[in-house]
Amino acid sequence: MSNANAIGSVTSLLGTADASTGHAPGHAGDERVITPEEHRRLETLVRVAYAISTSLDVDDVLDLVLEQGMMAVNAEAGTFWLLEGERLTPRAVRGPRAEAVRQAHLRSGEGLVGQTVVLRSGLLVDDVRRYPLWASHIDASTGYRTRSLLCVPLEAGHQVLGALQFVNKRQRKRFNSEDLQLATALARQAALALANSLLFEHTQRVHESLIRSLITAIEAWDPCTAGHSQRVSRYCAVLAERVGLGKEARKQAEWAGLLHDVGKLGVLPLILRKHGRLNARETRQVREHVQNGADMIARLDAGLMLQPVAEAVRHHHERFDGTGYPDGLHGQGIPLLARVVAIADSYDAITSDRPYHEAEEPATALREIQAGAGQQFDPGLAAAFIAAGRAGLLAPAPEGAAQTPRGAALAPSR
Repeated sequence: MSNANAIGSVTSLLGTADASTGHAPGHAGDERVITPEEHRRLETLVRVAYAISTSLDVDDVLDLVLEQGMMAVNAEAGTFWLLEGERLTPRAVRGPRAEAVRQAHLRSGEGLVGQTVVLRSGLLVDDVRRYPLWASHIDASTGYRTRSLLCVPLEAGHQVLGALQFVNKRQRKRFNSEDLQLATALARQAALALANSLLFEHTQRVHESLIRSLITAIEAWDPCTAGHSQRVSRYCAVLAERVGLGKEARKQAEWAGLLHDVGKLGVLPLILRKHGRLNARETRQVREHVQNGADMIARLDAGLMLQPVAEAVRHHHERFDGTGYPDGLHGQGIPLLARVVAIADSYDAITSDRPYHEAEEPATALREIQAGAGQQFDPGLAAAFIAAGRAGLLAPAPEGAAQTPRGAALAPSR
């Protein structure tokens, strides 16, 4: 969020002029003093503005807005309703019965929330039972009792994204115009963050579709490895979670698994499908796929934060003892995601039929992974992967999911 937007929210909260003096705040003739309550609400807006400017996760931002807003207006509960087509669905919820509320939905225009969206106007309701438009079925399904309600639209430019709702002012007090003003300022901030997030998510979906098209192209180029990229991606995700990587790193591990062989689009199919050993020229061409793949991903990256993925693709054939390629990196000098992909790739290569070898059983493959720990593989990651295999986490995916191998383990794919 820009400083201008934050200042705009603060200005709207204070008002553009003092009613008693007619002067704008800060004017030489204005001796108005900010009250403790106004100071507390300004602090709320500043905290929210800072969170929006520093967080990449819009759900974290919305949760913080609810937390801060509920404290500021003294509400029992709060919900961000997001307009999705003809439905309003909860995007973030806080308060009693939150899990049940997350399962609820409203039709566009339904209830007081729906009317807020349609009319693009805030609502203050002292007793919802007095309003025929109140969507009482939400309370009936969640077991929560709504008494009073404050609701404001989420507007970004000319677009209405949904609504911010606060429920039941504590101590049975009434929401007031100051509460409505603060909620409107919070909604303005949240709507900007949400609009940017939705645009980013759309861009991601477009690029993810392009990436999956590349995976389809790889498998058409080398049919012997059909399903390989999806399986490696799944194994990478299992290992990343097993060793406690964060949400973003786990996602990057999945992408690295999907894209690790994208550079093979530059390798002749007759080499990829060759039975027996490759000669020196063929080996050089196959080894070029890691750099080619990294270069392709670097060109693809448009807001997907794929630099760690490109590094993993370039270095997934490095060995822990330093004898791999392309750069002979060793130990912790090999990027973490590359070490993850190396194990997952080898596991799938060994447990799948290839022109140059038959598939091994999972137990055999896991023993080979163990034997390669400290030489080919990071020993800590190898131990975690073996434990995941013995816990059944590497079993074939459910029917209808990506193709899966017959087992698990070593010898990297070409």
